[in-house]
Amino acid sequence: RESQFVMLLTQFRRRSITFEDLLPLVQCIVDDFPGLTFLREPKVREFIKPYIETVRSRIFYSVSKTWTGRITIPELRQSNLLNIIEELEGMATVNEETNFFSYEHFYVIYCKFFELDCGTKTLDIQDLNEYGDYGLSKRILERVLSKAVRPYSQCAEGEMNYLEFVWFMLAEEEKTTTRSIEYWFRCMDLDGDGVLSMYELEHFHEDFMDRLRRSGHDPYHFKDYLCHLLDMVKPRSPNYITLSDLKRCGHAKIFFNTLLNFNKFCEQEQRDPFATLNKEDPEGDWERYARVEYRSMIQFADDPSVYGDEIYGDAEDPQLMALIATDDEVLA
Repeated sequence: RESQFVMLLTQFRRRSITFEDLLPLVQCIVDDFPGLTFLREPKVREFIKPYIETVRSRIFYSVSKTWTGRITIPELRQSNLLNIIEELEGMATVNEETNFFSYEHFYVIYCKFFELDCGTKTLDIQDLNEYGDYGLSKRILERVLSKAVRPYSQCAEGEMNYLEFVWFMLAEEEKTTTRSIEYWFRCMDLDGDGVLSMYELEHFHEDFMDRLRRSGHDPYHFKDYLCHLLDMVKPRSPNYITLSDLKRCGHAKIFFNTLLNFNKFCEQEQRDPFATLNKEDPEGDWERYARVEYRSMIQFADDPSVYGDEIYGDAEDPQLMALIATDDEVLA
């Protein structure tokens, strides 16, 4: 089945799928799925393209296991993509499917990008610095905007387009998936040698401690900090941390938040970050985040004074308001 699917999408030219190969598939779903007919209305027709881009980007984020820009037949077999496509036919709303096609998830991602974008349709480090209430360190944002996690980017160094933002947001809001662990590992691997050395850990620690000082807290000495990280990950070598170490330890989320995101680090310090690790949770971090953000955005649509101009500074922008109004009318 997977081989036939690939041959059909590629018109028998290749045995792997590229990003462009997914366009007719997702376009067909948009055209035929009853719950998406509202996208053909004149006032929201312009959102068809970003919705399709979001779905294609999410498919590649989850299904592809390499950084080659292709999905192979074995990777397709290991995924649930084809089963989900078949199940769409029996769904009353596309929001029942949260892996790839949820319009609510698209809504959250696109609105977040729109909040940061200054009209150029790309984000630079100043724009991205505002994400998550300025939580991420400058050094990690510089790496996010490098070619470390964007080997096939068509943007200039230091800029991020919407497709890349989808990956960034998924990786930042759920650091427990294989792809997100790889994403942040590649960002931290400054020399690209496949391991995180003590120098690289200290590089990000310095930036983090500077933020801690400016917030009025006492910084941690790197040796104490390092002992905590090594005890958490338990790497096979005492001299460096590998990608396999992070995937195996089960604490990658805490590890990355401790080094890279000041706000999430502070949240962890106020509670036991290990308390929920072994508990079964049918709703992952991303689904929980998207659900909460979606409800907040819908509340804003009903009452803009809930947030005010500090968050939605350009609340009169017709494109953003059309998206919010349509989602409130059609999906609420």
